[in-house]
Amino acid sequence: MAKILNEVCELKQYSKRTTLKETAEILGMSVYAVDKLCKQGVIPFIVIGRRKFVIIELAEKAIEAEALENQRKQKEAMQERCKPELHMGRHYPSIKDMLS
Repeated sequence: MAKILNEVCELKQYSKRTTLKETAEILGMSVYAVDKLCKQGVIPFIVIGRRKFVIIELAEKAIEAEALENQRKQKEAMQERCKPELHMGRHYPSIKDMLS
């Protein structure tokens, strides 16, 4: 219970709560993309009744963090692909190796 109260107090410092449509306009995304990011847990949101509200400052921070994580993963993948493989002391396999 105390954890929930602490989280509520932290959320109160952010003043701007926006609907998914308003959030999409501010972020330059589609409403579908914002809703999908909410469902994936990337963008934090609040449900009041049947409507979802996003705290825009938190959404911007979450998207920035997600972009940095994607960039890190892409860099790691590129480094993994660019590693030269050694086949029997050579950088490239011979035709005999490829056919066997």
